[in-house]
Amino acid sequence: DDEDKYDSLSEDAGIPPKRPKKAGKYPPFPPFPFPPPPPRRCPNKCDLDLYKKCTCKSPAVYTKDGRGNCNVGASKLDLRVWCYVDDSEGDPEDVCPDALPSKSKPGYWWSRIACITG
Repeated sequence: DDEDKYDSLSEDAGIPPKRPKKAGKYPPFPPFPFPPPPPRRCPNKCDLDLYKKCTCKSPAVYTKDGRGNCNVGASKLDLRVWCYVDDSEGDPEDVCPDALPSKSKPGYWWSRIACITG
């Protein structure tokens, strides 16, 4: 049969033949001991359903130089989109896990997650 031909050719080339698989017997994978999984980087922050109230201000608000609103309608684009958080749904710190106070617009908060959820 073809597989036997392969094995004999492999032996001629100095390659060991394939070993037959033993049903139900597999080596432990990964080898033991193995390190524990890495800690979750963002517990509860990755579940966007928890942050439905995390939305952008409407009508859109921009910085003096035209940035913001997830780049929609912005005159200057950012590689990592963001917007000012709509505070009508509650305290921006509570509704958006990544909300940070604006340095250029006191009283405003900005978020990247708001661009995804809203």
